[in-house]
Amino acid sequence: MPKSIRIGDGIVKDIALIVVLFVLLVPSIAYPAFERMVSDPQAMGMGQVGMLTRRSGGFLSNPALGYGPSLGVWWEQPYGLKELQSERLVASLPVRNIGLGVSLSRMGDDIYQEQSALISGCTPLSDRVMIGLSAAANIVRISGLPTGRAAVFNAGAIGEITESITAGFAWNNFTRSSLSNYQDELPTSLGIGALAQVDETTRLGVEAEQPRGFPMELRVGVSNQVLKQLTVRAGARFNPSEYTAGFSVKHRAASLHYALLWHGELGASHTIGFDLFFR
Repeated sequence: MPKSIRIGDGIVKDIALIVVLFVLLVPSIAYPAFERMVSDPQAMGMGQVGMLTRRSGGFLSNPALGYGPSLGVWWEQPYGLKELQSERLVASLPVRNIGLGVSLSRMGDDIYQEQSALISGCTPLSDRVMIGLSAAANIVRISGLPTGRAAVFNAGAIGEITESITAGFAWNNFTRSSLSNYQDELPTSLGIGALAQVDETTRLGVEAEQPRGFPMELRVGVSNQVLKQLTVRAGARFNPSEYTAGFSVKHRAASLHYALLWHGELGASHTIGFDLFFR
């Protein structure tokens, strides 16, 4: 393994950092800066299908996803790597006809760390259409290198096609923002999806997302409310190929979520979440 690699205009000389950046940046398993911070346990359990499912923190997948007053925390450790461990706080609050969302997150360790603060808002365009916009302030800190900063903007819309079918899109980083002091821009993608309410307890979702500079990603997922307090999920994500499963346990206003993601080469990722809904 080389003793140094070039990232942007800087030289990286730490072996541990090289390993982390390899996982983040190699195209076959590519996860550019801030891509890994989008996951939440409910979407992950459905193969990352989350563009149209209303839930705590759903505005991170699509700014048009409004939700009632709630507060949630998430924890994730991708592929067993403590260097990529992340924590996130999410909050939603409807104000008149606007659904507001706020998120604070951190991923990494003392060598490589990503931080993000995001605010989101959505409003109805008509009885069947919601539109939304979000803005995030992102910071990347790499030991021995300059700090990178960027402002990122995302947009989305959701429409009810029928009583049981919903469709929509999410356009992430539509301004194609880049980190200061670094050459590569942050992830930019356009995704579309559809969600069907198969029956009273079962949902089926399909999404396609085209990241700029990477192959199209396909996602499919299903959820079933087995009991009033228990929902189970399963799904798959292709390019790369990953398979997921998860569940949620609800008691009154509190919900506990867990999701497992399996990558054939990298192994398992675990995500845990807890949220409170305030009536």
